[in-house]
Amino acid sequence: MAQRTRKHGAKPGDLIEIFRGAYQHWAVCVDDDEVVHLTNDGEVTCDNIWDVVLNDKFKVNNLWDGKRQPRKPLTIVKEAMKRVGKKVEYSLATYNCEHFATELRYGKPESMQIAKTALAVGAGVLGSGSAASAGVPSGPALLLGSFPVSSSRR
Repeated sequence: MAQRTRKHGAKPGDLIEIFRGAYQHWAVCVDDDEVVHLTNDGEVTCDNIWDVVLNDKFKVNNLWDGKRQPRKPLTIVKEAMKRVGKKVEYSLATYNCEHFATELRYGKPESMQIAKTALAVGAGVLGSGSAASAGVPSGPALLLGSFPVSSSRR
């Protein structure tokens, strides 16, 4: 249990980015060691930060603070706690844990990892030369149609 004595540096309302190898999981700090997050089965849960992080690397990452006004910490925490126990329609592309976390902090769901994936896939498809013959969408159709960055979900 020594793991639980580690410091994480998060304050209520902060976004926590957890590095899971090929993807990142996102959570919102709501108390000293508690986070609210969206699971991949669409359940919103409140858990101990160390039970969510496990042995993975993580950091506080309020990624849009320089470009968007974050909501007040108390507002973020209250909204997060109201959602605990609820189910939402989870979608890797249109509403994942990052969409959920950014919606709580900034009022708008967005996912940078989906945008980065879309750009990487788009670059690979556009550079392959065989995309059109394979029936794979390319250019704007791929980037805008297949991997939306934000969602209007509420």
